[in-house]
Amino acid sequence: MKIHNFQNSLQASERGTLIIIDYLKRQSHVKSVEDVQDAPEYQQQDIDLIVNYNNNNKQTIEVKIDSYYYKTQNLFWEEISCIETNSIGCFMYSQANLFYYYFYPGDVLYNFNIHEARKWFIANKTRFKQKYIKNKRYDGSLYTSVGRIIPRNIFLNENSVTVTNQIENIF
Repeated sequence: MKIHNFQNSLQASERGTLIIIDYLKRQSHVKSVEDVQDAPEYQQQDIDLIVNYNNNNKQTIEVKIDSYYYKTQNLFWEEISCIETNSIGCFMYSQANLFYYYFYPGDVLYNFNIHEARKWFIANKTRFKQKYIKNKRYDGSLYTSVGRIIPRNIFLNENSVTVTNQIENIF
């Protein structure tokens, strides 16, 4: 079984999140973007960003970076982030309004309502193959994540997703 290196994912996630923040700040209807991913109260809710709009509305966003855009035609929907500690996956517990699933490299962004997509997933998850992934932490210890492999075309056809191609990569 291939072991996924968490450190590499973290570096890609940090870079991808900066790209998303830059993308949002360039939208004419956005007043500001707050990066709250390191704030404990937002970590507990699995919220990475707060977007404040010119009309005084706001949205909370969870960001996921996926580096497999060119390798597979699938999404990985994490149900359990760590079997060993029984930690629920971000798709299942994030309290954000929106989910930004960003493919880097690829520079393609899927933007969707996480609550609606979660309802769809729960009703349909048995249609998709379950996969166990071994991950390596900073200290070299291993943990196991569990999720479902969802073909991107099915996810796009059965959910309300805004797809933005060619996000400007600031790196």
